[in-house]
Amino acid sequence: MIDKNIRFLFLIPLLSSCNSLFSNQSIDYLANYIRGFNDEQIVERNLAESEFSFATVQFGRGPISTVVLAYIEGDTYEWHSADGIKLFTKKGVITQTLGLESNMKATSFDLTRTNLTSTFTSFDNPDLIFAETFNYISKEINGENTIYYQEVNIPLIRWSAKNKYVFKNDLPTSTEQFIHPHLPKIRLKYYYK
Repeated sequence: MIDKNIRFLFLIPLLSSCNSLFSNQSIDYLANYIRGFNDEQIVERNLAESEFSFATVQFGRGPISTVVLAYIEGDTYEWHSADGIKLFTKKGVITQTLGLESNMKATSFDLTRTNLTSTFTSFDNPDLIFAETFNYISKEINGENTIYYQEVNIPLIRWSAKNKYVFKNDLPTSTEQFIHPHLPKIRLKYYYK
């Protein structure tokens, strides 16, 4: 019985259509998901074609997408994706998201103040309105880069995370942030025009 099932499994790729699980594109996607996607091709193409600043965004080990700088209001940068997602950042720190399955909004803080600060954070899906958030910031100088480490703690929901922000010439170049308990780590790489 088992021998017949194994033979049947070998026939599936031969009988399956282009949209099946066994297509080369699906296998490549699965391999990239396991290893992590590479953004080099996106960056090279976008740097050559884009006349605007943009960033690459990766949720967990998922595919990499691009967001374009749409507006600057004061020190808040508003980034838009092609599928309607909006990210708001202040000095590289994500302060608000719109269009995600689980969104967040946080009061801003000064990343360059290396000490303990208290802010407020709101989430949706599930709803959490204005929870006190403690941020401990530390700083490291590494050649031309300044690296800030943020330890986030929201005691009300017993959630904590560690984030990393890399700056060069006072501009964020890359960040790794946990912004919501239901979302994986978000990696952003900024490219300015």
